Amino acid sequence: MALGHFKNSRVGMGNWEPLYMNQFEVTIIPPAAISADREILLQEIQKIEGLDVEQTPSELKIQQFKTATRPYAGAKPEKTHLELKLSFNVNLNDANSAVLYKILRNWCNLVRDPLTGEMGLMKDYTDSGQTKIIINMHNKRGDIYRTITGYNVFPAQGAITSLTPDYTADEIFKIEGFGLVCSYFDDISL
Repeated sequence: MALGHFKNSRVGMGNWEPLYMNQFEVTIIPPAAISADREILLQEIQKIEGLDVEQTPSELKIQQFKTATRPYAGAKPEKTHLELKLSFNVNLNDANSAVLYKILRNWCNLVRDPLTGEMGLMKDYTDSGQTKIIINMHNKRGDIYRTITGYNVFPAQGAITSLTPDYTADEIFKIEGFGLVCSYFDDISL
């Protein structure tokens, strides 16, 4: 048993860097039909949730042997896709346009256009499977230690925060909890 001294810590003596949660970069490739400014999507993202790629079966199955129980992992996972929630800053550009809001809204309209009632097909809102999201997690120097890539990405679950004008409010508008679903994903950890 090692005594509580710096020299007895492999992490301390090895100068191992902590894993910071604010060191990441996200690239979103939406359908070409919405002619998105991908750099704006990259620059305005603040947070991403739902990267629960460790998807073992969630329910235990129990057998009984006399008075003893035998627990087993279930035979199927609850889900095999990713349900992401993203948060973005929103700004007006030189043309007085909320570009990021418009990009996300146009993508949502490919799923269902609220002005016409038209429902899109998956091949339209995923650009025939070309949409993706790439999350690179890195250290402070920018060395990537993990990359999660989600494929066949599309807006879901109510997707976009609505604008709520309020004379008594002093907040800056943000899109919070923007829902994206990935049909499948890769997870590469170095």
